This record gives sequence, C-alpha cells and structure tokens, in this order.
Amino acid sequence: MTSSTLASLSKSFAELSTDGQFLQLCSKQVRSRRITGVGDGIIQGTEDLAQGVIFGVSGVVTKPMESARQNGLLGLAHGMGRAVLGMIVQPVNGALDFFSLTVDGVRASCSQCFEVLNYKTTFQRIRNPRAIQSYNILGEYCKREAVGQVDLLFSFP
Repeated sequence: MTSSTLASLSKSFAELSTDGQFLQLCSKQVRSRRITGVGDGIIQGTEDLAQGVIFGVSGVVTKPMESARQNGLLGLAHGMGRAVLGMIVQPVNGALDFFSLTVDGVRASCSQCFEVLNYKTTFQRIRNPRAIQSYNILGEYCKREAVGQVDLLFSFP
C-alpha cells in the first residue's frame, strides 16, 4: 500500500512539472521496471532520484532559453516560472520514486523469505549427515560412514 501511494504521488509530481521530455522518461521507466529484491529497488530508485535532480537543475538553464526563443521576453518569464517549478518538483518526484522502489524491493525480498519459511521452496541436501560414533567424539567427515549411517537409520520400517 505504501509503495502504490508513493508511486501515485510521484506520478502526480511528474505531471506537475509540465516538462514533456521528463514525463516521457518517467512513463518509459515505469513500463520497464522489474524489481526482484532490495538491491534492485535501491539501484533503480537511485537512478530515478539522480534523473530528477539532473532534470530539475538543468531545467533552470534550458527552460527559460527555450521559452525566450519561442515567445520573447514574456516567454522568458514563463520559462523561469517553469524552471523554478521544475527545480522543486522533479527532485521531489525522484525522491518519491526512490522510496517507492525501495519499498517494492523490500516487499519482493520479504515475499521470497516467506516462500522459504512456508516451505514453498525445497532444499536439496548436499551431503549426508556426519556419522556419530558410539564413543560420541566428532571426527572427520567420512562419506562411507555417513552413507552407512543413513542406510542403517532408514532401512528399518
């Protein structure tokens, strides 16, 4: 629930930025995400956070210039407003994505742990258990003795 709330907040902040290029990038990233654990969530979240900061900071220079080229002095003022808004909104969007993806990663890792705890994942024994001698001294592992002990223990009904 936390992850979906943060993701919807992030999407809202992305739309608030009114930057078409930033919106396209965000929608591409959402479609291509596959998070399998905490590490994946942190890596992808960090990338989104960095992109938000980069877009926000670079927009301070590029947005006023673009708007000034298109609409002159009035466009410059409009571009500066968009730049200030983008400088605030885009890093916040990246931070929300970071937290959302990290929570997704924690959820994915926990679900893997619960599968193991609920025995949905089976483990195969690598070797037979060590044979314990009658004098109760633990010696070196001997495959022949271990197989013999297993045969003796499980051969009687």
